[in-house]
Amino acid sequence: MPSAHRVRLGKAAGDERCWLRNVDEAIDRARLQTLIARAHRAQTQDLAVRAELAAWSGHDGGRPDGVPLTASGPRPEPQDEWLLRDFGGEAGRARTPGKDFESSPLILVLQSYSDGPAEQVQAGQALQRVLLTVTSLGLSASLISQPIEVAAIRGELRRMLGSHLTPQAVLRVGYGSSVRPTPRRPITDLVVPAIEGDPVCAPRI
Repeated sequence: MPSAHRVRLGKAAGDERCWLRNVDEAIDRARLQTLIARAHRAQTQDLAVRAELAAWSGHDGGRPDGVPLTASGPRPEPQDEWLLRDFGGEAGRARTPGKDFESSPLILVLQSYSDGPAEQVQAGQALQRVLLTVTSLGLSASLISQPIEVAAIRGELRRMLGSHLTPQAVLRVGYGSSVRPTPRRPITDLVVPAIEGDPVCAPRI
């Protein structure tokens, strides 16, 4: 990964007052892999999490949201060093021979300076900028969100990184093969029209 690319990704997060931490030390990467595996195991044992994953992924593409099989990526394999979430299940695509994931990808942790509803929105904006920058550079990114979603392990991740910042997302970035896009809802499903006279819509003076 060219250093110039790393600088641009860091700037994208910084533009939204967040910090992008590169996990490059071998001991930190090993610890992070352990946290990811523990969080993934906790979620696969949680019936509610499994039901939610099944409801949103692995469908045939006949709906306007979720992750269809065409965009689910290849099935995880035992030799994978970084555990990614499986969106295809048994029906997911088999991996092309010789197309294993790289053993030393760029692993980034997006962090905010504090935590709360406003900071989570800010982190979301930073993540948006980072992902758009990833795309503009011809890179691919995968979210490794399990350690963020399990509260106790998220706390361990924060302590492992050794700072007062709050981890909001874990990203794996590299050069990957293209995949089909996921469906998008129409804009009319997502935006509520302004109502005349609503004080929220009043012009600022």
